[in-house]
Amino acid sequence: MAYPLIGPYDSADPAVIEYQIASAWAAGIDGFVVDWYGPQDGEGIDRAFARTLDTVDQWRQSYGLAFFVGLNYEGKILMGVDPADREAALTAHLTKILGDYARRPAYLTYRGLPVIFYFEAWQNGKPGLLTPKQLAHVRQ
Repeated sequence: MAYPLIGPYDSADPAVIEYQIASAWAAGIDGFVVDWYGPQDGEGIDRAFARTLDTVDQWRQSYGLAFFVGLNYEGKILMGVDPADREAALTAHLTKILGDYARRPAYLTYRGLPVIFYFEAWQNGKPGLLTPKQLAHVRQ
């Protein structure tokens, strides 16, 4: 079996995170957008995202690295949530993102505001786990 030169992949491994940032920077890439599956994914993507921000924040301070990390909210997180509770769940998730991540120096912003991408999930072949009215309410 063949393994990557840096070993088996673990997105939360600090050495892998540093390698990815250094490789991206060397290639002229100045940021990442990471798919985020919510805080309930345990020690997975949420932990890896936090560690990536930690590393970029440290490198920005130590080396003046101009690198940013953004978050793509995966709407499919809401598929396992009762439809009556989806608006509240999305609000709680965005509150966590804004509180825990978006104020960090390395977090991607546009005109001083945090950027959060939203990947709309389809359920049963139909778009919209939330109605446009619910999404507008969450944005408020």
